[in-house]
Amino acid sequence: MLLFSQLFTIACYVLLPLGGAIYLCIHEEGKWKLLLVGALTYVLFQMALFLPTLSLFTNSDAAQNWIAANYPLYIVFLSVFTPIFSELFRWLMIHVFSRNDTTLMDAFAFGIGYGGLETSLTIGMNVFLGMLIGAGKNIPNMSNLLLAEGVGQVCQLVLQVGYTLLIMQMIKTKNKTFLFIAIGIQILITLVSSLGQNIFHWNIWILLCIMVIFSLLAAMYIAQAYKNEKTTK
Repeated sequence: MLLFSQLFTIACYVLLPLGGAIYLCIHEEGKWKLLLVGALTYVLFQMALFLPTLSLFTNSDAAQNWIAANYPLYIVFLSVFTPIFSELFRWLMIHVFSRNDTTLMDAFAFGIGYGGLETSLTIGMNVFLGMLIGAGKNIPNMSNLLLAEGVGQVCQLVLQVGYTLLIMQMIKTKNKTFLFIAIGIQILITLVSSLGQNIFHWNIWILLCIMVIFSLLAAMYIAQAYKNEKTTK
């Protein structure tokens, strides 16, 4: 069971985004550019801007003491401001590099580039290395945890495409409401997930159900966008 869970998680974290990227490169002309822009957005925001900035402000003893004394408030602060800057940076990158590429397939390419690189570099490779060295055999419920991680990754990919589609809709229609919706949804998901995991210690399946609900809503929005594109062509 553990081996199956590891393989399933690797498939969701590595093979699924990789397969999606290969499909887009082969069947959708020029979409490799959006894949690269999505991956570049993740690298620049998370690795070059967000994480170094967060480390700069939290490394001092005063900051560490404040976080220890106000940990729930710290979680809320991160859950609110991270999505705001994340979506603003997503808008900036799309506006600069692909303002004229705002179709559904463009959103797929950007979302897979962003979400796929993010998870492949983090959890996906960790699970792969853990499988090679036999890690996790003595951890209770590890199989269930890995299955939940895999399903959660699929949800994240759908959400990343949804966020990107909302930003592209904003650029196409010049209606800022789409930006506010993307920020609001990501704040809500991040806030509930972070508080549920770190403060209230909810069961992982409760958190996963929340992710599935939001990803299904995103999938419905993506499907409606697909129908609209087909109608207008």
